[in-house]
Amino acid sequence: MASLVWRKDRRKWYTYFTDGNGRHLGKPLEKTAREENLSKRERLHAMAEAEDIAADYAGVPLEKIDLETAAAMWLDDCRAQVRFRTWERYRGVTQRFLDHVTGDKRIPLADVSEIDIRSFRDWRLTNRQKSTVRNDLKCLHTMFAWFRRQRDPRTGERWIAENPAEDIHVGSVVMKAKRFPADDEIRKMLELLLNESREMQALGLFGALAGMRRMEIIMLRTENIDLAAGILYVWGKSKRPRPVPMHSQIKNWLMDGALDGEFLLRSDRPTRGGEHWSHALGRNFNAWLKAHGFPWTHKALRHWWINSLRQHAELSVEARLLISGHEDEETNRVYHNPRSEEARPAVESLLSL
Repeated sequence: MASLVWRKDRRKWYTYFTDGNGRHLGKPLEKTAREENLSKRERLHAMAEAEDIAADYAGVPLEKIDLETAAAMWLDDCRAQVRFRTWERYRGVTQRFLDHVTGDKRIPLADVSEIDIRSFRDWRLTNRQKSTVRNDLKCLHTMFAWFRRQRDPRTGERWIAENPAEDIHVGSVVMKAKRFPADDEIRKMLELLLNESREMQALGLFGALAGMRRMEIIMLRTENIDLAAGILYVWGKSKRPRPVPMHSQIKNWLMDGALDGEFLLRSDRPTRGGEHWSHALGRNFNAWLKAHGFPWTHKALRHWWINSLRQHAELSVEARLLISGHEDEETNRVYHNPRSEEARPAVESLLSL
């Protein structure tokens, strides 16, 4: 299946070949720099050419996927998820990484290792500041994490088993214990929010009692709220809805207000696709937390929510992963609070055994 796309940011036509789900595969074929539409004959020729390229890739097994093709698929997926400036930075870092690691040849994705990441890091440190290289490594970590989440539709096998950029850092890394909110702090925060705007109340309620990310709350559509069943259908990073049971406080809060708009919250600016969002709202909420003496940000609410679910033995691992939107227990474990203070009596009694 082929698709012809006009990109305004490049003012050129691009032809993609796609898989069964409509996802763009490989690098685009630049067709023409004209602004007017292509003729029917030119369009058919472009699609036929893309179909030929797609046929060449159709029978390639998973272990033969090369790094350049995988990177092009990731960049195309990011285009609909991040702002254009962020996408431009991702594209620049990816291109530099490909030039440094592959050069003029193609290498299988499975052959990329930590050695390649370290080599790229050391090369960038020769003429760039540590902060710049640190941002480059964050980009590579995001890219390879996306590779790890992808699976072969025929076998269900992951593209890569591990993220090679997981433990690559610039300079010394100081390990700090994560600051998890306490139950009393969450109750105090929700009480203080009663005097704030409805948008601020939504960020606190849905973050603490539904484990939703900031942008998931801002982008929550009213059609995905089922008051009768008490379910929130949340669209997050997994790109598929996850059903989250509705807490009684959230249900009461929703029933007190009208759900007549397209989105739960009103926003101050629209995106290019017509959807609504607001980064200022999230920043204002974090500033409000700091002003009231809470030493954490909105993201800590999701950490507290997932960690609280882990403490319930009757909740299965499958159910916890479903409502949190995580694919495996390894990702979910990042949100676990080790509660090191609980081990203090055991440590003190070691010599008395």
